Amino acid sequence: MATAAGVAALAALLAAGLALRPSGGGDGAAGPAGAGPARSAVLADLAAATEGLPAAPPATTEEGPLADCLAGWTGAGPAGRDRIAALETALTARGWRVVSRGRGPATRSSLTRGAWRLTVSDGGLLERLSLVAVRSTPACAELLRRERESRGEPG
Repeated sequence: MATAAGVAALAALLAAGLALRPSGGGDGAAGPAGAGPARSAVLADLAAATEGLPAAPPATTEEGPLADCLAGWTGAGPAGRDRIAALETALTARGWRVVSRGRGPATRSSLTRGAWRLTVSDGGLLERLSLVAVRSTPACAELLRRERESRGEPG
């Protein structure tokens, strides 16, 4: 579930130069034109891939215009490299494609499906598993820009 913390984390990723580009894909259940699977399909993918993992207490669901642009899941603790690999396997079986992997203080993988870009991160400052999916369409990019501006963050 996307929360204000999820939006803030996403804004930090975008500010760090990890801007998302529209992929123009159209696989899975239909969302807005050219946007790939619907948010509900992305949430179902995340739920299936994380089944059996300890989740953080449920947070409020993102509402308003950003709701169709964000989807996420947060674990109750770190998962480790083996679990990240298992998550990648589960997600690729559901149509996601791994586009990058990184190591360092936080194990990180990026996957795409249609216009969605998913970042899987384990560790880092929060010491917990986090999956954050962002729909990379021009409309969502504009909504995220407005959200950052409303928080006084640089665009």
